[in-house]
Amino acid sequence: MLIVSNATYLVEGGGRQLSLRSWGNLWDFKLPTVVINGTNGSLGCAPNLEPHTPHPTPHQSLMVSITELQKRPYKIGSTEHGPPAPPGETRPRRSNLVGDGPMVTTPLEGIETIHDILLYTARTFSTKEGLGWRDIEKIIEEQKEVTKTVAGREVKETKTWKYFQLSGYKYISFTDFKDKVETAACALIHLGITKGDVFNVYAATAVNWRLMAHAAAAMGGVVATAYETLGEDGLQHSLDEPECKGLFTNAPLLPTLLKVLPRTPTIKLVVYDGEPKGTVVDDIKGVRNDIQIISLDDFLKTGAENLVDLKALAPAKDDLACIMYTSGTTGPPKGVMLTHSNLVASVGAVVLHVGHHMSSNDSYLAFLPLAHILEYVVELTHLFIGVTAGYGTIRTLSDASVRNCKGDMSEFRPTLLAGVPAVWETLRKGILGKVSQSGAIRQALFNGAYVAKKYNIPVLKQLAEAVVFSKINAGTGGRLRLAMSGGAALSTETQEFMSVAVVTVLQGTKHFSSCRRAPAFFFASCAH
Repeated sequence: MLIVSNATYLVEGGGRQLSLRSWGNLWDFKLPTVVINGTNGSLGCAPNLEPHTPHPTPHQSLMVSITELQKRPYKIGSTEHGPPAPPGETRPRRSNLVGDGPMVTTPLEGIETIHDILLYTARTFSTKEGLGWRDIEKIIEEQKEVTKTVAGREVKETKTWKYFQLSGYKYISFTDFKDKVETAACALIHLGITKGDVFNVYAATAVNWRLMAHAAAAMGGVVATAYETLGEDGLQHSLDEPECKGLFTNAPLLPTLLKVLPRTPTIKLVVYDGEPKGTVVDDIKGVRNDIQIISLDDFLKTGAENLVDLKALAPAKDDLACIMYTSGTTGPPKGVMLTHSNLVASVGAVVLHVGHHMSSNDSYLAFLPLAHILEYVVELTHLFIGVTAGYGTIRTLSDASVRNCKGDMSEFRPTLLAGVPAVWETLRKGILGKVSQSGAIRQALFNGAYVAKKYNIPVLKQLAEAVVFSKINAGTGGRLRLAMSGGAALSTETQEFMSVAVVTVLQGTKHFSSCRRAPAFFFASCAH
């Protein structure tokens, strides 16, 4: 892996020479050049690359000696920088990939805004499958008897459980998604949303969340986020404080919105997807005469009939891009104001630190809330790299949680996955629980396989992978090779266990809720 001025180059070949091939379009060989040795995984620098090396054409190889790559070791991690800290504070820390050099501001020269990322990806990966989703074909109800304790006595009652029967994944290409985004942006303009207005996305993580957020960015609007789990007070706060002019939501969330709209006078436009129940649409129309409510299908038709040139409305890098609200667990949701340059710099920092682990051949299963900065930046990064994103939900991830079809994990078969510590802790406990119930022989087999893989014992490691861990990986679709954790600190024990037994887990830290013009988002992986 060769990282040159924030661009990542893939390593091909072996022996004493490495063929370095770019997946980006940045051909600037300024020092320092950081290289990961594909032979043993060590990290080093190539100090002898000439700063005026002729710029190669795309896909031209550059040969570098492994001996040169190993001359200067690179210290992984971060160090303190700047003047002494005031009493009670600590000095700022910066990644050693940057050191005292210039801060990361972009993943690629010329990309300054969120919309620039989308335009770049549409040009670079065009007809490749970009975003995927599943349709609900049927809702199946099953009745189960459960036992619970009431006043010290066991009581049995029958509960109804709902399961989804889903279609296979359907996809939209990056180019078609870009065109759809621009159509949606034209619809926003026609329906009264202007450059600089705040448009709220109060919806579940899905393709349409991304569609509406990118549409607002394309016409110079500002996206405010609201968790779909917010109660009435939290939703009102996230709509009222930034004076949102409109919002996008899902049909099941319309009843909650209806209760809030009388207290949010700035809302003029409501766009929704799905099938509303009862009279909720008419009830929303009756809240105020100046509220427009429109289905997403009709909204897109409106945009297609009223196309405008969006270039004049394109945002600048220092324009406000997003007001990201917290989940409201410790009081009213708090909004963090992020500019386009904040978000683009964050994407650049992620690409710098872990971009070499990903390529456009990867697929990412998205299910975390896009209202959280972790998922939002991860998905923007994958968009830049050209990773295919498939959307799922917590309720439909596993085969056991759906009927007459595969769960999202088995159906999509991701190579990349992101989760918060609670996800990985639950997986760890689940695996260990099954192991402890499998009998003494199988438990001993698992423990032996774990040690063999952890300590990289020749032959035994490969045997452990084939006999034991391949079965665990099959539950994730069989292709998973990298996972990312963020949102809070992941325990060393869980990170190590997941990296040995399931998949390498990279941990993101020091980044959440706000972004900075520096690689404050860095990843530390297990030695495995």
